[in-house]
Amino acid sequence: MEGLNISTFSEISLTQLTNCLGIPCPENQEGLIINAACGIGHGRPGSVTFLAQEKYQRLVKNSKASVLITDHGKGKGFPGLVLHVPNAYVAWAQCLELVAKDFSPWLSGIHPEAHVHPSAIIAPNASIGQGVTIEDHVVIHPGVVVYPHCHIGSNSILHANASIGADGFGFAPDPSAKQLWHKIPHIGGVHIGRHVEIGANTCIDRAVVGQTVIGEGTKIDNLCQIGHNVILGEQCIIAAQVAIAGSARIGDGVRIGGQSGIVGHINIGNNVSIGGGSGVTKSIGDGQSVMGYPALPVEEFRRNFAASKTRQAK
Repeated sequence: MEGLNISTFSEISLTQLTNCLGIPCPENQEGLIINAACGIGHGRPGSVTFLAQEKYQRLVKNSKASVLITDHGKGKGFPGLVLHVPNAYVAWAQCLELVAKDFSPWLSGIHPEAHVHPSAIIAPNASIGQGVTIEDHVVIHPGVVVYPHCHIGSNSILHANASIGADGFGFAPDPSAKQLWHKIPHIGGVHIGRHVEIGANTCIDRAVVGQTVIGEGTKIDNLCQIGHNVILGEQCIIAAQVAIAGSARIGDGVRIGGQSGIVGHINIGNNVSIGGGSGVTKSIGDGQSVMGYPALPVEEFRRNFAASKTRQAK
């Protein structure tokens, strides 16, 4: 699978990028070649990344990317070339627009450029997009849509009307434009491991760059939402109507009760248990059991609940 935090594309020059962003190209750097986009803490030579929020400044010095797009006054310590722009979020969106591939919608059936194992069973009205890989003994039920360049591991089951690889919910606010919200293209993909089961009407969004990942053996119930760039570990079990926001990282063996919500950009450790209807607002260490809103350790939640009942009874 392509890297978790990097997506490649056809080569562009730094001049093409700066022209797209409407800024001057740094002197003697016009021929610099860029062929990948990555997260701020990752990358490799030839990749471009961005920094908008100050809390990620700590990742700048260790980035291996060649080019950083950021707001004026930010990016100190970045080892490569820094491009300062008025609005880093909007500039990042413009950068991804420049390199995004143009895929025509594939209404139903299997795209001729998809790679499907002969043993896979696919309903006639499922939609399998360009560049999709489907491994052996996969079962795909009616109405499923697998968007371009996603990967479905062997022995996995996708139930009716599941959506794999739609764009994530990413929009950059641009107060200077007529339309306030500037769409951020999603050029990454979705990688679903082996022996995964995806419930009916569940949506797993593609990554902005890199991959949204569902680990081997994980089972997801109906009507769940998995946001862009989520990393969901192996052998997890997720009940109906759970929503996991973008870039959350969930460990192995995690159990999540129905109608729970998990905010983005946090880490949930291995073998964590989250009670139904919980709202998880911060990272959780290995082996913990939590419930409630905001989610608390189970014993603390029960004490608080009992105390509230006592007060109500007085």
